[in-house]
Amino acid sequence: MNFYQMGLDTIAQHFKTDIQNGLSSEDARQRLDVFGYNEIPHKQPISVWIIILNQFLNPLMAILILAMIASLLLSSLKDFVVILIAALANVVVGFVQEYKAERAVFTLKAYETQFCNVRRDGKIFTINSKILVPGDVILLSAGDKVPADIRITKAIDLKFDESILTGESKSIEKNVDLIEETKIIAEQKNMALAGTFVVSGKAEGIVVATAIHSYLGQIAGLVWQTEESSTPLQEQILQLSWLLSVLMISISTLVLAVGFLRGIELNKIISIAIALAVASVPEGLVVTVTAILAVGMQRMLKRKALVRHLVAAETLGSVSVICTDKTGTLTLNQMNVGTLTEGKMLVSDAVTGNGEIFVIDYSNKIESDELKKLITLAVLNNDAHLQDDVLFKGNQTDIAILDLARYIDINVHDIRKKNKRLAEVPFSSDLKYMVTLNKYDGLNKLIVKGSQEKIFEFCKQDNELIKFKAIAEFMVSQGLRVIAVAAKNVETSIIQEPLVEFEFCGLLGIKDPLRPHAKQTVKELLGAGIKLVVVTGDHKDTAMRVASEAGLPASEQNVITGIQLDKMSDVELQQRIENLTIFARVEPKHKIRIVNAFKNVGRAVAMIGDGVNDAPALKAADIGVALGSGSDVAHEIADMVLLDNNLSSIDAAVREGRTIFNNIRKIIVFLLAHSFSEIVMISGAILCGFPLPLFATQIFWINMIGHGFMHLALIKEPEDQDIMRQAPRSKYEPILNYDMKFMIFLIGFVTDLGLFAMYVILLKINMPIDHIRTIIFTALACDALFFVFAVKNFKKSIFKIDLFNNMWLIWAVVAGFVLQLCALYVPFLKDLFQATDLSLAEWGIILGLSLIKIIGIELAKDWLRRKN
Repeated sequence: MNFYQMGLDTIAQHFKTDIQNGLSSEDARQRLDVFGYNEIPHKQPISVWIIILNQFLNPLMAILILAMIASLLLSSLKDFVVILIAALANVVVGFVQEYKAERAVFTLKAYETQFCNVRRDGKIFTINSKILVPGDVILLSAGDKVPADIRITKAIDLKFDESILTGESKSIEKNVDLIEETKIIAEQKNMALAGTFVVSGKAEGIVVATAIHSYLGQIAGLVWQTEESSTPLQEQILQLSWLLSVLMISISTLVLAVGFLRGIELNKIISIAIALAVASVPEGLVVTVTAILAVGMQRMLKRKALVRHLVAAETLGSVSVICTDKTGTLTLNQMNVGTLTEGKMLVSDAVTGNGEIFVIDYSNKIESDELKKLITLAVLNNDAHLQDDVLFKGNQTDIAILDLARYIDINVHDIRKKNKRLAEVPFSSDLKYMVTLNKYDGLNKLIVKGSQEKIFEFCKQDNELIKFKAIAEFMVSQGLRVIAVAAKNVETSIIQEPLVEFEFCGLLGIKDPLRPHAKQTVKELLGAGIKLVVVTGDHKDTAMRVASEAGLPASEQNVITGIQLDKMSDVELQQRIENLTIFARVEPKHKIRIVNAFKNVGRAVAMIGDGVNDAPALKAADIGVALGSGSDVAHEIADMVLLDNNLSSIDAAVREGRTIFNNIRKIIVFLLAHSFSEIVMISGAILCGFPLPLFATQIFWINMIGHGFMHLALIKEPEDQDIMRQAPRSKYEPILNYDMKFMIFLIGFVTDLGLFAMYVILLKINMPIDHIRTIIFTALACDALFFVFAVKNFKKSIFKIDLFNNMWLIWAVVAGFVLQLCALYVPFLKDLFQATDLSLAEWGIILGLSLIKIIGIELAKDWLRRKN
């Protein structure tokens, strides 16, 4: 139905609802049974069978299948059995990793719950948007995401962002006017459509369509069927995997050619070449990276940081600047009009228009007509509301005022009912004030409430006002957020500009206490080499006071205001940006300049915001972080949401981001170094004309032990103990840096030459070749099992780290060692691998050779530490 062409009374009758009071709770419950949940169809997680099938649709499995076919054609049943075991092992490992990653990402989506305000039974309730039903009367304000299609019944300075549906980036003005002619979606000015955002103003409306019946629901299939693209990190890993795969397969082809020319039996050299190609391809990298990111996201969630995009989980590790608001992150955002002492001086919390000063401590009742008049005006110019007769909902500053009203026995509901609001200009971060026009004692009273600087501009300028300005400045210097109230009687029933000649009514000093762990969090972030910057709309002195309490530099040299920013060019800002820690009295337009200035000097920036006006800065930052209490548009734009609004949550998320990147690097170094060892042995033997040091079956077995179990174990590797005492890595740093290449290739090559030298010596002393192969087979297997401990920390010695902080890794090593013993001593496997018994002396040599590589890596670590 074309609801935009229907009158409001007609729509109310159609949905059997009351525009003023909304549905009854019973009606809403019954309609929910009929219409179902207000949920847009979404992409379901991949089924188990598809994940299993995916394990067979990759280059590695193609090589393994070819290897099995070749083994059968060459009548090598043993090789076929071992390759089959290796293939099944890779399928199991790949399935486990992909299943966990898929389920982890899907589970996180359950936390992205949207809420909205509705009027039911004549009262305002905050409910989960999924239980909205047609006929509900919904209330919208700036920053809200529209949860269903709505016919607007009330509009105040209303503008919407409908770009998600229309592609039009410009804000669209909305109203309640009836439209008679047929209009396209973009021209239906009296409708608010699901998925769009309120840019400014306030609205009420009747829900006319939910879920798949909404306009967004009708086109949702085009959205959720779209495949998600890989993250930059995953793309980088994929490119690395293909590069290495091509390189290793080329080496295997060369080995095949040289072996054939040297007269090695065709079936053996083909089996070896295939096994070498399979063993050296880092087949698990892409899936492993996805699994690490997903596990990291779950860890972050436990610490109240919801990561919405995989790439953000890793990018957090490179963050070097965090721009945060003061309110709610450093402070509790639980404001009270309360007592603050400074030495022996009590700081005034409420100052009335006749000069009375009150200290509010909530221990004794205060009787004052002037105070009640001030608070009454602040209650009328206030959008917080009472839910369930117990809990106030709304802006924290407004809630603090309603708490004070209740304390001095002002009945909020009765006052608002008696002094009805006629018109309003909603509060915005640009205006820094709110205006309402109310019926008050039979007259039309215009009330303005907001920052003291703005309100003082609207008042009559006299000597009394100068006194109040001084009091306000003093209150601000003591860390209070100061709210000023002014009013005047008018003849009109509309709000007219300019706002002048107001009577000053008083000041309210609101204290937002520092979060209990804020100082410790700030200390940890600074210790981690992260610059913490306070970006706030509050007064400079208030911001400096809170920053100083939190442990941030807060001198005049570290502070700049929005007015000063306006006078400064982008080049000048970049020159000063590193010395600034506090940006006060800033507007949304300033935030994006601050983000870009830091990015232009090479910093990786995380921006924390909560309002619709923060969206551009959140999008411009490397990591956009929204507060859990923030607007829906902030949540939609952000890469991460702090569910508890706590700065310590982003501290924890940075820890996890660094751990994620470290673990990815650990797996890459381990896989490449392990593959490199096999290539050195096989290639060296063939090029030198020696007998093959390993059979294909042995290579597959080593690959299964080394590549399989360690993948899963290293995913669970916990954070390094000193991870927050390390400087942030550059966001331009490649996944494989110089230190890693040095450890993989130079140190790996030198230590592998030692193993190859021992192989040559054993040949020279005429040791039976089967026994030599058993020694090399076991040495390479043990090398992989022990070497994994050397990559647990690239900066610290293996002797200075906790080797047992990851029991998954311990059990993986134990399992690998037990399997290797089975290969040597279980009769069936012993025959399969053509193994021989090893003496205690030979076991000593094997373990000694494993230690050589670890010692080489430790020496390299020490040299790199000194070099760096």
